[in-house]
Order: sequence, then C-alpha cells, then structure tokens
Amino acid sequence: MRRIFNPSLVIITKPPLIPLNEDFKWQLLSEILNVFDLRFCKQTLTRRGIVPLHRSVPTIKIVLLSMFFSCEISYSIKELKERESLRNFLKISLVPTEKEVYGILSKYEPQEFTAFVFEILNDLCPKRKKWIKRHYY
Repeated sequence: MRRIFNPSLVIITKPPLIPLNEDFKWQLLSEILNVFDLRFCKQTLTRRGIVPLHRSVPTIKIVLLSMFFSCEISYSIKELKERESLRNFLKISLVPTEKEVYGILSKYEPQEFTAFVFEILNDLCPKRKKWIKRHYY
C-alpha cells in the first residue's frame, strides 16, 4: 500500500507569544521597546514625518515583535488581542487592526523603515571614540 502525502492535513503550530521576565530574549526586547516610549524617540519620529504617534508607535512595536520572533504581523496582532500580558508588555492599550498596521507600513520602503528604527536605537548609544595609540620615541 502506497502512502500519499496530503499537504492540507498538515497543521503548523506556532509558539504562543507569552512574555517571560526570566528569558533573556524577552528582556532584550523589553529594553528595545522601552526606547520607543521616550520623549526624544517621539521627537525623532515627528521629525521624520511619522505621525500620528498614537498609531505609529504601537505599529513599530508590533513590527519589532514580529521581526524579533520571526512571525507574521497578523499572528502578532492576533496574539496581542488574545493576551493581556502581551499587551501590558508592549504597553499597548488599543491593539490596531491589520489594516491600520499595513496602512502605516505601506507609506515606507522596508529600507527606510529599518533606517529610522536603527537611527533611533543608535541615538541612544554614544559613539565610541577611537583610541589612538601614541608612540613615544
């Protein structure tokens, strides 16, 4: 008897997004997401023309969550709607719809989006000074 593989019967399960304070991955994500609640971050977003902030900051947090755990944005939104602990972790009171998130993201090219996220994160870290070796003869 020959077995036939039927791809419609395969069920792919995704791990639930449950924030754990003990997990280093969640701690790192927490540090990154806390940056987007700072005043200077909101000023940088406004300078870049990313407004309104009450919609764009949660969108950025959702996209970073999706990128961090390599899952789809729609799955992250679904998990946010189901889990209050995840909403509290991201500090999002109202979860935007997929249409709102993709509407905000469609205004920017992927390279442009990553550029302003990296700009904000790099502004936090002071530039390292290059140590010059002095040779005394």
